Amino acid sequence: MAQVFLSYSRRDEETVFKIRKSLERRGIDVWIDQDDIGTGSRWDIQIEQGIQESRIILVVLSPASVESPNVGDEWSYALDKGKHIIPVMLELCEVPMRIASLQRIEFFENFEKGMANLAAAILEDKNVARAAGKRRKPFNVEKFFSALKPVVAIAFVAAIIGGGYYGYQNYWSWVQMPEQLVGQPLDLVRHQLKEKQVSVGLVYVEHADGEAGTVLSITPVSGSTTKRFSTATVRVVADKVGIPDVLKKPYQQAMADLVGKGFRLNVVREVRADVEVGSVFKMLPSASEAVEKHAVITLYVAGKGGWIFLEKGESGEIVTLDKSFNLRESPVSTKGAKKNVIGKLAKDTPVLINTAHADGWRNVRVIDPAEV
Repeated sequence: MAQVFLSYSRRDEETVFKIRKSLERRGIDVWIDQDDIGTGSRWDIQIEQGIQESRIILVVLSPASVESPNVGDEWSYALDKGKHIIPVMLELCEVPMRIASLQRIEFFENFEKGMANLAAAILEDKNVARAAGKRRKPFNVEKFFSALKPVVAIAFVAAIIGGGYYGYQNYWSWVQMPEQLVGQPLDLVRHQLKEKQVSVGLVYVEHADGEAGTVLSITPVSGSTTKRFSTATVRVVADKVGIPDVLKKPYQQAMADLVGKGFRLNVVREVRADVEVGSVFKMLPSASEAVEKHAVITLYVAGKGGWIFLEKGESGEIVTLDKSFNLRESPVSTKGAKKNVIGKLAKDTPVLINTAHADGWRNVRVIDPAEV
C-alpha cells in the first residue's frame, strides 16, 4: 500500500516532482499518476484505486490546481472515502470550501521549511498508525486467582512484583534526552544517546542549511523524556554538490562539465530561433541549487529546424532528406517571399518531423549526431 497519493496540476509538475523526490529520500512511498498508471489502463479506475490504497492524500494547491476538474474530483473522492487529506499550498490561491478547514502546509515562502513540516506530518501519522495497531493481551483474571495457592504467599510475592513493576514503569524506565543534539555530528549524538541507553533508529538524510553530517532534528526532541532502550529518529544534513553553470555553453562542453562532476544527464532538444544552435538555453535544477551526488540534470539544447515542403513522413518519424530544401520560418506557399527562408538543409540530412500538415508542409528538427 502506498503511503501518500499526490493530487496536482500538470502545470505544477516541476515543483511536485521535487516534493516527491524529497519524500522518497525519507523512505515515504509516493503514488503519482505518471509512474503508477500503466499503458493501456483505464485512467479513472487507476486513480480511484490509487486513492483507495493510499493512507494520506496530498492535495497540491495552486491557481492551476484549483481550476483543474481532475484535481477537484480526486480530493472529493478522497473525502467521500474518509481519507486523511493534507493540503499543500504551493502558491497563494482561493482554497475550495470543502477542504478550507483542513490544516494545510505552506511552501510559497520557504520550500525547505514546508518540506520539513510535510515530512513530519506524514511520519507522525505513520507512527500513530503503527502504535494504534499494537494490542495488549487482556489480563486473564480467572487464571490469576486460580494460581493463588497459598493465598498469603502469593499475595506477598505479588506485592513485591507489583511494586517493582510500578517503580520501573514510573521511575527507572524513563530517561531524559540530552539538551544539545541539533547541530551536533551524528556520531557524537549516537554516543550521547548510548549513554542514556537510547539508540538511533531511522536516519533520514536530506539537503538543508547546516554542516553536512550534523543533526537537523531528532524525535524525541532534545530535553524531553523517553523510554529507556527505545530508539530515536534522526534527520541529518546531506552533503551538498553545487551544479556548474552551463547556460549558453555548447552542449558537448556542458556535458563534459556536468559528467565530470558525477551528474547524470537528461537532454531535451528544442528548435529555438533566438539561441545559438547546439547551446544550452535552460537547465533543471538551476545552477543556484545544491543537489545530491549523481543527481539527474535536465539540459535543454537549442536545435536547428523550421518548415520544409516535404510531402512525406508523419509526426514523430525520422526521415533522411533525398534532396536539399529551403528551411523556412513558417509554412507558406511555394510562391512565398524569400524573406521567409532562414536557411538550407542539405541532401541526406536526417530530420525529426515535429508536425505534419496535410498540404505537404512539415515542421522539422535536424537530428544532432550526438542523438544517434
